[in-house]
Amino acid sequence: MEVRRVGQAAELPPRTEQEFVLTHSSNSGILGAVLLLSNFCASILQLYQFCTLRAFSKLGILYDNKNPE
Repeated sequence: MEVRRVGQAAELPPRTEQEFVLTHSSNSGILGAVLLLSNFCASILQLYQFCTLRAFSKLGILYDNKNPE
């Protein structure tokens, strides 16, 4: 078993261009999926906000933050 001093970096073989491209593209795919999911959640929240605002306006319950009564 090899004992290393604290702070000594592990020696890794140099990565080939193909390995770099594969790693980079898989990370991009994960980030793309996360962005897509967050955009979907934002759309759902906007739809919910629109529907509740419309329902409240039909009931005559509109809140005015500038002039509270």
